Amino acid sequence: MAGIAGQDWQADGRLIRLIRHDPGSPVDTSRWPATVPAVEQLLCEGLDLPAGVTVLVGENGTGKSTVVEMLAEACGLNPQGGSAMGRLFKTRPSEPGMGTRLIVERGAVRPRWSYFLRADTMHSLYSYLEDDPAGARSGSTSSATGRGSSRYCAPG
Repeated sequence: MAGIAGQDWQADGRLIRLIRHDPGSPVDTSRWPATVPAVEQLLCEGLDLPAGVTVLVGENGTGKSTVVEMLAEACGLNPQGGSAMGRLFKTRPSEPGMGTRLIVERGAVRPRWSYFLRADTMHSLYSYLEDDPAGARSGSTSSATGRGSSRYCAPG
């Protein structure tokens, strides 16, 4: 199976190659979040993710965070932060809810585990994990340097 620019699709090491609007899922472009410039561009043109790191840059209010929330949701992750299995963690219903209207074109390799980490909800997530009734992890969110929180980021 040939991929983009004649490359072998199976040799493509990217986890996600492209994110685009599902043509079978209509969107009202006159309502938020489709009126946000970055969201409108994603819905109209899609987002090709080349190999390497992708950086979203723009002025305040142009939709960088909204696009990232949509991408997380489209990949089956909690848009407020967490893993695909961490649906219990939710601080408020404020996300765009448009991820279900996107198609994610994945590479040949899919990770067994995924996690979406947001800086603005990181502390709340760590507090939730500390109070885990199963007691699976213990850590501290009180460290100003983040060393206490790093326990959650390390494997194991």
